[in-house]
Amino acid sequence: MKLKVISTGSIGNAYILETENEALLIECGVNILDIKKALDFNYHKVVGCIVTHEHQDHCKSINEVMELGIN
Repeated sequence: MKLKVISTGSIGNAYILETENEALLIECGVNILDIKKALDFNYHKVVGCIVTHEHQDHCKSINEVMELGIN
């Protein structure tokens, strides 16, 4: 299992906790393209997304994440 840091701080927070077959998105406060790139565009392996609170630096891409079928 490994933790990828996509971004931290006031510009946006996003992390991916992943194994070989599954991933969990923690926060989605960055552009959806940055999230997809960090996943090597294999976003189908994401089993869920945790958002700690509704500030933009934590949930900026929540609508796009949900449109991908990630809850």
